[in-house]
Amino acid sequence: MVKELVVYSSNHCIFCTKLKEWLKENKISYTNKDIDIPEIREEFKQFNVPGIPFSLITDKSTGETLKIIGFRPEKFKQIFNL
Repeated sequence: MVKELVVYSSNHCIFCTKLKEWLKENKISYTNKDIDIPEIREEFKQFNVPGIPFSLITDKSTGETLKIIGFRPEKFKQIFNL
């Protein structure tokens, strides 16, 4: 099962940095979207979530998308079978 991960983050967010470091350590590939860029910030607003990091994990075989707010390594371990 192939999963695509998109992380909305900011360089000024300590939990965003921790999440990206954790993903790198666990060899999980992702696309980072920096909400400091105005176009990305507008894209992020459509999700109506209270904060960052905000992750979208799409199962490419089913099209199902999971949303995770914050740095939650236990949830990522479960989703990515670590």
